[in-house]
Amino acid sequence: LPLSTPGAQSALIPNSDITSSNNSDPQKPPINDNPKPKPKRRIIRRKKPSRNQLPPSILNNTALHTAISTSLPKDYEFEIQKTVWRIQESKCTHLALQMPEG
Repeated sequence: LPLSTPGAQSALIPNSDITSSNNSDPQKPPINDNPKPKPKRRIIRRKKPSRNQLPPSILNNTALHTAISTSLPKDYEFEIQKTVWRIQESKCTHLALQMPEG
């Protein structure tokens, strides 16, 4: 249909005021001209020590080595030294360990 016919124009543009505010629609939320700025995110990172190197206090701990060698089976690698190091680094107050059966 050519746009010059009166019926075509009324089909394209509904009978409403185009210049009216967007707030006239009850389903749309009101437009906020001054939104609150988002707070700046704080990123806290842990110190990244060398993960491959355990401190000498754990490596040279004879009581820990004897407890590991006498208590745990040789078939598994429990990485007890690494676990003790992570516990000391995190300074946790509560701890739960789950060991495999066997």
